[in-house]
Amino acid sequence: MLHSLQPLQKNHRRSAFHCGNAQLDHYLKTQARQDQARGISQTTVLVRDLEVYGYYSLSNYSLKTDLFVSNPTLKLRGVQYPDIPLHLLGRLAVDIRYRGTGMGKYLLQSAMSRAYDSAQISASVGLITQPIDQNAQNFYSKWGFQPLGTGVLWFLSMKSIALLLNTSHP
Repeated sequence: MLHSLQPLQKNHRRSAFHCGNAQLDHYLKTQARQDQARGISQTTVLVRDLEVYGYYSLSNYSLKTDLFVSNPTLKLRGVQYPDIPLHLLGRLAVDIRYRGTGMGKYLLQSAMSRAYDSAQISASVGLITQPIDQNAQNFYSKWGFQPLGTGVLWFLSMKSIALLLNTSHP
């Protein structure tokens, strides 16, 4: 049976999910549905027979324009607004039993596609994330994400996302 991407629902089996990071496991098991109900974020799960194999969460976000203007590679000089609209990829995780299967890549491509589609309706200059560790930084850098400011947040522009979605992926 094939895996499918679905919005997180109460009947999805999350209790056995284990990605190797307690914070990411806890979020899926106890917080994600609450955040959805409150309109804070949307969590998409990769499931088969209701078992969760991986997930990501997306939400709207904004950052001070100064953070972008000071980075010449982002080409946002002359912006007159105090904040820049973005999408936040708050979390992305794959169950440890399925690492190396391409599920992380599949989930990231889905998140980028959803963010890009949403940006056509409500403006967003890109996708921002906060890699949880060095492995996550390595993963995101392969896709073109760049550290902003102190490097805690990493950014990928909508223009780059459009190119990635229309070409072969890393």
